[in-house]
Formats: sequence, C-alpha cells, structure tokens
Amino acid sequence: KVAPGKVEQLASQIDVAPTLLGLLDFQYQSRFFGNDILAPGAEFSVQNLVFLFTDVVGSTAMYERIGDAAAFALVRRHFDALADIYAKHNGALVKTIGDAIMAVFRRGDDALRAAIEMHERIPSLREESTDARLALRIGLHRGPCIAVTANDRIDYFGTTVNTAARVQSVAEGQEVALSPAMLELPEVRAQLAERRLPARTAELKLKGLSGRHAVSIITVPPPA
Repeated sequence: KVAPGKVEQLASQIDVAPTLLGLLDFQYQSRFFGNDILAPGAEFSVQNLVFLFTDVVGSTAMYERIGDAAAFALVRRHFDALADIYAKHNGALVKTIGDAIMAVFRRGDDALRAAIEMHERIPSLREESTDARLALRIGLHRGPCIAVTANDRIDYFGTTVNTAARVQSVAEGQEVALSPAMLELPEVRAQLAERRLPARTAELKLKGLSGRHAVSIITVPPPA
C-alpha cells in the first residue's frame, strides 16, 4: 500500500512519473487518494484507454411527451443502473453530459460487456404513469489521451476522446458502434464471435474528423 501523496513523489525519484501514473487507474486514485496524487491542472499522457459514450435516444421528445419531472426521474434511474454496470465491469465514470455518460475502461472486453449489459438492462426501466422506456446508443473507441485534473475530477482530452464521441453518434437505439481500434483487440473479436449478435459495417465520415472510418455496429436485442 502507498500512502496518499507518495505515488508521484516515488515516481519522480526514478524519473518515470508519467509511466507509473499511467499504469494506475486514475479514477481509483481520485476516489481513494483524493487530490494528493495529481495537482489541479496537471497533465499526463495515458496510453490505450477505452472510452464508452452513451446517449438516450429521443430524450428531447420524451421530456415533451411525459413532462420534465417524470422524464428526469426516469433518466436519473437510468444513471443509477449504468453506474452499477460500469462498476461491475471495472469501468469508472468520467462525467455525465446531459442524459449521457462518458466512462473509461482499461480493457476493451470489459467495455464491450458493459455496453451489452446496458442495452439489456436499460429498456426494462419504465416510468410508471406513462410506461415510457429508454433506449441507448453506445460508442466504443480506444487509444492514447491526455488526463487532466479539473474540478476535483480527472477528465480526458484528445483525438481519442473526440473520436469515441463521434463513433457513438452513428449508432441507433440498441446498437453499439465499435471503432477499428476496438476490433483490433483479440479479446473483443473473441467476445463478438461468442455473442453472435447481428452486426453491420459502415464506412463513415465522422463529423470533425478527417478521412472515412470503418465502424462496426452491433445490435443488442432488448429484453423480452
């Protein structure tokens, strides 16, 4: 066990602070060691993290249809369910963005399992008086990024994060969009083969990014 504030100090003594910190889970540091590990505004390059973005399909129309209070209550319950799922699969919340979340994982197969379970569980939630239900679109991408401490949390920036958000935007309800970088992982390919979920591949132009990207999109049937 390492006392709070000691990780960066020890790492700096052997001149590998970014490498050592990159091997540790930043969200774990924030949760258990407070702000002693990374000073506010400190930046560290992190290699090959997996980012998961979700979005609620048709949320604007839902708020108008069933009312703000009922819609917000359902969205809040969905946040609780998502938290159970990404924690179960070794992920951590980076932030919420409206009714969406951004989560981070170290392993691609953990992120994919989390995404599939989200699609299996979220449609079972419903708003009692209107029977309104939710559907998600989810995107997964991996790669290097910049970790920055801000507002007592650790946030991530860079092309990898921007690409993950764009990949999510091409999915529809009950779909998971996976970038080519995700499909390079043997454990992800093995899980897809095992699941045998309906899939399609699309050569897409992602908003704000150059070139075309071969995104694989899988469909996860909602629970009966």
